[in-house]
Amino acid sequence: MRKKKPMDYISALLSKPSTKDLGLLLLDYYNSLMKTLTTEQLALLLSTIERNHEKIGRPQYFGKFRAFLFEEYIMKRIINHLNTQKNIVFEWEPCIEISKDYCIEVDILASQILPDNSTKYLLGIECKVELDASRLKEALANLILIKAKYPHILAFIVFFKKDVSERLIDIALKYIDGIVEVSHKNDELDLIIKRLHNLLETF
Repeated sequence: MRKKKPMDYISALLSKPSTKDLGLLLLDYYNSLMKTLTTEQLALLLSTIERNHEKIGRPQYFGKFRAFLFEEYIMKRIINHLNTQKNIVFEWEPCIEISKDYCIEVDILASQILPDNSTKYLLGIECKVELDASRLKEALANLILIKAKYPHILAFIVFFKKDVSERLIDIALKYIDGIVEVSHKNDELDLIIKRLHNLLETF
């Protein structure tokens, strides 16, 4: 489970006089996003973070802030559409066991707790604010290995914006269940939610 969350980054900005005003602005946008869960509010917050990246910190730090925010947003929206009586649990960046001495982290994992208290993996998602060729290949490799071990699991890549050839995406779609855009321009998250609902109906 992820230890650092978007609010931790905002709190760090609020704690410094030089970035307090930015922290207050991001906090307001963040609270609105968590309340409305609209893609327009998501785009506003991501763009504000990007415009102020120099105040926020090093590129890696700023990049993780955006990435964690996008992951949290995707997870909350899916949770809001689930039937809570199905005993579904979500984990944020867990490590899925592939063999006795090897596991793979996935950004979001949904599992079902069965009557015997065992766990059945249902959905694995890799989230990318910016999907380029290298990020696509990395995410695809993780999901292919997970599906090889757990063939029933739904495996998706979700992105906010992309800069990758359609040919590469077509190749990737031969191995996973989908690559979907979730942005203010095109919101395809319902495709994942419907597939998850359909999978649950088979149990």
